[in-house]
This record gives sequence, C-alpha cells and structure tokens, in this order.
Amino acid sequence: MFPEPTPWPETRDGDEACGGDPFDPDAVVAYSPDGPAYEGTGPHPAVLHKVGVVPEVDLPLLPTAWAPSPYSGFTELLVCQYTDREFTGEKVGDCAYLGGTLGDANPEVWSARYVYRVFEARTGELVGEFALDGTTTPDETCPETSYAPPSTYRQLVESDALEEELRPLVEGPAPG
Repeated sequence: MFPEPTPWPETRDGDEACGGDPFDPDAVVAYSPDGPAYEGTGPHPAVLHKVGVVPEVDLPLLPTAWAPSPYSGFTELLVCQYTDREFTGEKVGDCAYLGGTLGDANPEVWSARYVYRVFEARTGELVGEFALDGTTTPDETCPETSYAPPSTYRQLVESDALEEELRPLVEGPAPG
C-alpha cells in the first residue's frame, strides 16, 4: 500500500496576499498560513503573482525547478509583481494586427518598470524588494493575435532578469 500524499496547504488569493493594487502594506496577508517556514538552506519553493495583470501575460516566469510540489516542498516564498505607477514610460514601438472584430489596430508599446516584493508565504513578512525595467522588444511584448487589443502594451521583464534577482532568496540560505 502506498502512503497518502501530503495534502497541499491552503493558499489565499494572490492579489489579497500581495496587498492589493495599489499596494497597501497593511493589507498583506499570509499566502499559505499552514505552509512551511522560510528557514534553513535553499532551495525555497516560490510562486509568482502578478498583481492586477491579465492572466494571459506570460513573462516573466520562474524556473520550474523553483515550483512547489509535494516532492520538493511547498511554497515558502510569494513573489509579488506590481507595475511601478511612479515610472514615466515612453513609447518604444507598435504592435501590428490586421482585421479582427474591431478592425485594424496598432497598439503602442511603452516602456515599463515593475516592483517586486518577496514575502514569506506562511507569515506575509517582507523578505526582499527590488525593481526591474521591462526589456522585451515590441515583438516579444505583443501577443501574436488579438481580437480586441488594448490601446497600449507595456514592456515585460525577461524571466532571466527576474531569476537573477531572486536566486539568492530562493537558492541561498534564509536569513536568520
């Protein structure tokens, strides 16, 4: 007979756990209050939540090796991405779509910066914070097709850049 798998700890909604949009530090709650503590040596399984972003936006992604699982461990870190509303961007290009349900459309692509806050999933305690500029080209930023594109898209952060910033928190020892 096989042992029963360990049940997944309860998780809360990412927008709620990350403190909402716009960010309110007093509104942050534990993402996984019954989960493991962020302590000891790495790796520390992590999940990324993009606050206020349409789910179809793919970039950035965390490495699959950092994903929580019953085998590698449950979520210890919640990485929250917020659009930096104080950043004044500039137009860097256009998307090109022909036809579609709304006719021809060429949304603009604008530069963007994102703030990342990393919380211990079990407690909601802030363990790291940094900002990264979006660096994707207009071709990488625009989806391949869109029937009702927005008037603008914002450059995205490359997965490698986010991974580099997070590596010490995920793969290194937890402070303390």
